[in-house]
Amino acid sequence: MLNMLKRRLIYVFVLLMLLSALAVVVAYAGDGIDSEPNNSMNEAELISFRGTNGEERVVGAIGYIGYNGDEDWYKIYLTSGFYSATLTNNNTSNPNNIFGSLPADYDLFIYNSSGSEIARSYNAGTTPEQCHFTISSAGYYYVRVDGYGSAYSSSTPYKMMLTKGDTAFYMEGQRYRLFPHPFYGRLNGGTEYHSTGVAYSYGSKDSLSQYESKMAEADTYKTTPQDNWNDYSSAHPRPGRWQSEYEAGDTGQANWAGIDCSGLIWRATAASSINYAIENYSVYNVNTIVISNNATQIPYSSAEIGDVYVSSSHVVFISRLGSSEGRTSIIHAFSSSSARKVQETSISAINYGSYSRKALNH
Repeated sequence: MLNMLKRRLIYVFVLLMLLSALAVVVAYAGDGIDSEPNNSMNEAELISFRGTNGEERVVGAIGYIGYNGDEDWYKIYLTSGFYSATLTNNNTSNPNNIFGSLPADYDLFIYNSSGSEIARSYNAGTTPEQCHFTISSAGYYYVRVDGYGSAYSSSTPYKMMLTKGDTAFYMEGQRYRLFPHPFYGRLNGGTEYHSTGVAYSYGSKDSLSQYESKMAEADTYKTTPQDNWNDYSSAHPRPGRWQSEYEAGDTGQANWAGIDCSGLIWRATAASSINYAIENYSVYNVNTIVISNNATQIPYSSAEIGDVYVSSSHVVFISRLGSSEGRTSIIHAFSSSSARKVQETSISAINYGSYSRKALNH
């Protein structure tokens, strides 16, 4: 009887694992799942951009460099334009290291269909890799991931991302969006918590490590249950705040934990190897006006991942292109009646007709 119970438990576990894997595949059907053998250009795994017709211009691949000498190759069809790729970890359980340090010393290479290298990134140690490149002719291109020397990890996966636009910019936004720290969010009348996303905080531009430190302090001094913003001690950091609370006189910036909309843009540009003009300004001087004044307005047909929409009071950036402008997805630090955090939403969440669409210079 005991052996039968064990077998049933094993069966349930395996079934759940299979369903979990299928969920990943169904969610992003064009992504790579490191299907061996893919150790050469001829064996490269075919991947494609997300979306019904690949219009989102975002694709990822999760894999392992499982042994000394292992290589992973991916093949993708690209039209002409500017592209970039990153190589990070796939660890969503470590708040400050989401899509950060690699499992081992891995390198990233991009090739054309003739096998000529067109871009590479080979940072030392476990530093994440990022590279960008412009192609003039449509065709198949190849991504190679390998371990430097004898570097490998059969237990910890990497995550490769490639976009039309600035992948590092995109991934930094995702790090803020997926930060797994629950906080009070006034969902459904104040009965639910946000489980992911750095809190929106007007005037604050915390890095992930700063936010993690502030939230650890805040959790120490919050009351129980954590059902109201004011349950956090006014003498210690709080997870963001509402505009109405700021207007009511609570202007103690040192006690706010989180990031605002322009702060998120600054953090994303700082994470990229591309030298954006916006980086010439101090973090506390970067606001929507500075962003607008230091970017070039473009048509949607020329838009890329990382391009911004900016108004006089808010700024967001494109995270997924759509078959039309109204089908675009954005990432922004946002405060509303249902959410006050970094989030990815449809562009319909803002009145995008009143925004100027800008390209940060690269």
